Amino acid sequence: MEIYDPRYYGELTTSTFSSEGGFVGINIEPSGTSKHAYPIKIAWYGNIREGSLLIKPVDIWLSEGFWCNYSEKHGHGITKKLLENEGLDVESSALKLNKILANKIVVCDVVEYEGIWLTQLYEKADITPSFRMIGHLALNDYKKRIGNTLF
Repeated sequence: MEIYDPRYYGELTTSTFSSEGGFVGINIEPSGTSKHAYPIKIAWYGNIREGSLLIKPVDIWLSEGFWCNYSEKHGHGITKKLLENEGLDVESSALKLNKILANKIVVCDVVEYEGIWLTQLYEKADITPSFRMIGHLALNDYKKRIGNTLF
């Protein structure tokens, strides 16, 4: 069974967590705020060159997923047409992220949401993530426990 979920579920300790690979912040823009939303844009920043990619939705996301027209118009400003014309397919998106994020500590705002959207991407691409992702609260807790700022 493939594991597509990039979230790290263990307790962060000095034996399970190393900052040697560097930190990368990640932000995922979904199609809306619903359990049926899907990832449409992923951006990264940190000790690597920052960037982003648009994701071309797979057919099932378009037919059964949630698209928020309000977010399109007043939030992210990304249209389905833009994704269709300029988005990378899910396989190319997952491979690109794997190359950029390999062996990095990927930190996001709310791991419960970003993790779901990344899992959807990797599952549809049938590719295993090359990284593990933690939420910023877990990172802050870890830094307090070890008495280190890590930066």
